[in-house]
Amino acid sequence: MKQVQISAYGVPEVVAHCVELEDVGAPDIGEVVFDVLAFPINPADIMFCRGTYRLRPPLPATPGAECVGRVVVTGAVYSREENPSAVCIDFFLRPFRPLDSIEIGT
Repeated sequence: MKQVQISAYGVPEVVAHCVELEDVGAPDIGEVVFDVLAFPINPADIMFCRGTYRLRPPLPATPGAECVGRVVVTGAVYSREENPSAVCIDFFLRPFRPLDSIEIGT
Protein backbone atom coordinates (compact mmCIF):
# COMPACT_ATOMS: atom_id res chain seq x y z
CA MET A 1 0.00 0.00 0.00
CA LYS A 2 1.29 3.48 -0.82
CA GLN A 3 0.77 6.73 1.06
CA VAL A 4 1.94 10.31 0.68
CA GLN A 5 3.77 11.41 3.83
CA ILE A 6 5.72 14.38 5.07
CA SER A 7 8.47 13.84 7.63
CA ALA A 8 9.23 17.55 8.07
CA TYR A 9 7.41 20.81 7.38
CA GLY A 10 8.63 22.84 4.41
CA VAL A 11 8.34 23.20 0.65
CA PRO A 12 5.78 20.57 -0.46
CA GLU A 13 7.84 19.40 -3.45
CA VAL A 14 10.74 18.70 -1.10
CA VAL A 15 9.03 17.29 2.00
CA ALA A 16 6.22 15.16 0.48
CA HIS A 17 7.16 11.60 -0.49
CA CYS A 18 5.33 8.45 -1.53
CA VAL A 19 6.10 5.67 0.94
CA GLU A 20 5.27 1.97 0.98
CA LEU A 21 3.21 0.75 3.96
CA GLU A 22 2.16 -2.66 5.22
CA ASP A 23 -1.16 -4.06 4.06
CA VAL A 24 -3.97 -3.01 6.41
CA GLY A 25 -5.36 -6.56 6.54
CA ALA A 26 -8.97 -7.66 6.71
CA PRO A 27 -11.53 -5.12 7.96
CA ASP A 28 -13.19 -5.57 11.35
CA ILE A 29 -16.95 -5.44 11.86
CA GLY A 30 -18.28 -2.11 10.60
CA GLU A 31 -15.13 -1.26 8.60
CA VAL A 32 -14.29 -1.23 4.90
CA VAL A 33 -11.02 -1.33 2.97
CA PHE A 34 -10.85 0.83 -0.15
CA ASP A 35 -8.36 1.64 -2.89
CA VAL A 36 -7.82 5.36 -3.53
CA LEU A 37 -8.41 6.17 -7.20
CA ALA A 38 -7.92 9.96 -7.08
CA PHE A 39 -7.33 12.70 -4.54
CA PRO A 40 -7.18 16.47 -4.91
CA ILE A 41 -4.36 18.72 -3.80
CA ASN A 42 -5.98 21.76 -2.19
CA PRO A 43 -4.50 25.00 -0.83
CA ALA A 44 -5.02 23.53 2.66
CA ASP A 45 -2.76 20.60 1.71
CA ILE A 46 0.00 23.00 0.61
CA MET A 47 -0.34 24.92 3.89
CA PHE A 48 -0.31 21.61 5.80
CA CYS A 49 2.99 20.61 4.17
CA ARG A 50 4.49 24.02 4.92
CA GLY A 51 3.36 23.84 8.54
CA THR A 52 1.17 26.94 8.25
CA TYR A 53 -2.22 25.16 8.44
CA ARG A 54 -4.21 25.21 11.69
CA LEU A 55 -3.43 21.50 12.29
CA ARG A 56 0.15 20.35 12.92
CA PRO A 57 0.02 16.66 13.76
CA PRO A 58 3.05 14.69 14.89
CA LEU A 59 5.32 13.72 12.01
CA PRO A 60 5.35 11.73 9.83
CA ALA A 61 1.89 12.90 8.71
CA THR A 62 -0.29 12.53 5.63
CA PRO A 63 -1.80 15.60 3.96
CA GLY A 64 -5.29 15.49 2.49
CA ALA A 65 -8.79 14.94 3.76
CA GLU A 66 -10.81 13.63 0.81
CA CYS A 67 -10.54 11.21 -2.06
CA VAL A 68 -12.45 9.05 -4.50
CA GLY A 69 -11.99 5.35 -3.94
CA ARG A 70 -13.31 1.89 -4.62
CA VAL A 71 -14.43 -0.38 -1.79
CA VAL A 72 -12.59 -3.69 -2.17
CA VAL A 73 -13.45 -5.52 1.08
CA THR A 74 -16.25 -4.97 3.59
CA GLY A 75 -16.50 -5.96 7.24
CA ALA A 76 -19.29 -8.21 8.52
CA VAL A 77 -21.89 -5.46 9.09
CA TYR A 78 -21.75 -3.81 5.67
CA SER A 79 -23.32 -5.13 2.50
CA ARG A 80 -22.48 -4.22 -1.09
CA GLU A 81 -25.83 -2.34 -1.33
CA GLU A 82 -24.87 -0.15 1.65
CA ASN A 83 -21.35 0.30 0.28
CA PRO A 84 -21.22 0.57 -3.49
CA SER A 85 -17.88 -0.03 -5.11
CA ALA A 86 -17.19 3.63 -5.98
CA VAL A 87 -17.30 6.13 -3.12
CA CYS A 88 -16.30 9.69 -2.28
CA ILE A 89 -14.51 9.91 1.05
CA ASP A 90 -14.30 13.08 3.14
CA PHE A 91 -12.50 12.33 6.40
CA PHE A 92 -13.85 15.44 8.14
CA LEU A 93 -17.55 15.31 7.20
CA ARG A 94 -18.64 11.74 6.50
CA PRO A 95 -16.94 8.36 6.28
CA PHE A 96 -18.00 7.87 2.64
CA ARG A 97 -20.78 8.59 0.16
CA PRO A 98 -21.80 6.71 -3.01
CA LEU A 99 -20.64 8.64 -6.06
CA ASP A 100 -24.14 8.54 -7.56
CA SER A 101 -25.49 10.43 -4.52
CA ILE A 102 -23.24 13.45 -5.09
CA GLU A 103 -24.53 16.38 -7.10
CA ILE A 104 -22.03 18.13 -9.33
CA GLY A 105 -20.90 21.35 -7.68
CA THR A 106 -21.46 20.15 -4.07
